[in-house]
Amino acid sequence: MKIFLIDVDGVVLKKHEYFSARLARELDIPLEQVLPFFIQEFPLCSLGKADLKELIAPHLPEWGWQGTLDELLNHWFEVENETDEAVLTAVAAWRAAGHPCYLATDQEKYRAAHIRQSIGEQFDGSFFSCDLGLKKTDPAFFQTIADTLKTDLSDILYLDDDAKNVAVATDLGITAQLFESAADLDLIAQAL
Repeated sequence: MKIFLIDVDGVVLKKHEYFSARLARELDIPLEQVLPFFIQEFPLCSLGKADLKELIAPHLPEWGWQGTLDELLNHWFEVENETDEAVLTAVAAWRAAGHPCYLATDQEKYRAAHIRQSIGEQFDGSFFSCDLGLKKTDPAFFQTIADTLKTDLSDILYLDDDAKNVAVATDLGITAQLFESAADLDLIAQAL
């Protein structure tokens, strides 16, 4: 029996553009004005080492955001919350066939909570970088999940849209599939 680990952005949730680019476009400011926050500060939030609200709040006036901090986060999380129904249908089928399915993703705690609330019930659980203190590029991310689930790495099937993460998982002996389209779901179904 395979245990599925499934990435969120670009797999379960459709990925259109980075929120930093969307924010710069919507506020009509140069991308270079928002990018430093997302490159330098935001990664600490994804590792659970800093609070997003505390780090982003000082930037809102310089970016020209007219709403509240919570309104910005709600906007961010909602524009990045379009589900890929083909993936959710496949997840339901895999679970019905006896394969536990877990979200495995790099997220900060507020978006993690939003994801759990909006789609979490369609999975057996979730593993977020902010909770583990590890990102998917770190082999310990996957080892920690395997230890928590009391399973061997070879019993895991991992689905991600980022080739770097797929390579990390593959090097550990995990069956990892790069997700590019719904056709990849058919390949997985045939392999089971």
